[in-house]
Amino acid sequence: MHKNVDQKAQAAKKAGVKHWNGMKLEMTPNSLVVDGKPAATAEETKETTTYQQGLYTFIAYKNGKLAVMDDKGVFKGYAK
Repeated sequence: MHKNVDQKAQAAKKAGVKHWNGMKLEMTPNSLVVDGKPAATAEETKETTTYQQGLYTFIAYKNGKLAVMDDKGVFKGYAK
């Protein structure tokens, strides 16, 4: 017999899914998947991890924000 245990919100947290310009961006603790295809890790710092996929660069901040830049380095916006 199992005792009832309160479930903590952190334990229920799943990978974050964000959208940008029709793309589905799935964030996991160690990777980014763009429309079902893994993005390559380009750079890691204390506060951010940068990923490359196709013509875009994605900057994942530790606070959960995900910035999108094009192949020319122009900021396009944040995924929501």
